[in-house]
Amino acid sequence: MAYVQNFTPSQNITTPSILTLLDTSTGTDAAITGRLVYIQTNDGTYLTPTGNVGSAVNWTLPSGTTINIDCMDIDYALNITVQWVGGSTVLYTKTILAEFNSYARIYRYKLFKAIAANPRLIDSDNFFGVVSKITTYIDGANEAVDLGGDITLAQLCNNKAKFLIDNPMLAY
Repeated sequence: MAYVQNFTPSQNITTPSILTLLDTSTGTDAAITGRLVYIQTNDGTYLTPTGNVGSAVNWTLPSGTTINIDCMDIDYALNITVQWVGGSTVLYTKTILAEFNSYARIYRYKLFKAIAANPRLIDSDNFFGVVSKITTYIDGANEAVDLGGDITLAQLCNNKAKFLIDNPMLAY
């Protein structure tokens, strides 16, 4: 059976710094001896875990089909490339553009929890404005990736949400 390379990226909502990749490839190729992961931001830099040397993260075989990479300090739109290699030869390559916004979603949830503690907050223009903005930025980043394949616009939305997260007094 022919080898068809594929993977699925996700972000852990309870530990948003962790990017998880699930290898969903089908078929077999005995020449494959390992995988390399490249995680590229909109400005061309590469994310790697602390202590990693170079821009590639080694995803060894036969370590299983999942790898957790602790590399996200903020929300990102990322081009994630996995290369399936045989020795030093790249045999297969797959790149996926993905949006990750767990930090913003966690912050928005904290804002919603604040309403439970103080129901009058919902009537505050500042509070409602921040909740509306962060929701718009989350949706905008998702739409930029899903509909437009636009990593730059997605990261702009993520950066705007980050500003709100870093300035919580804007909501009160």
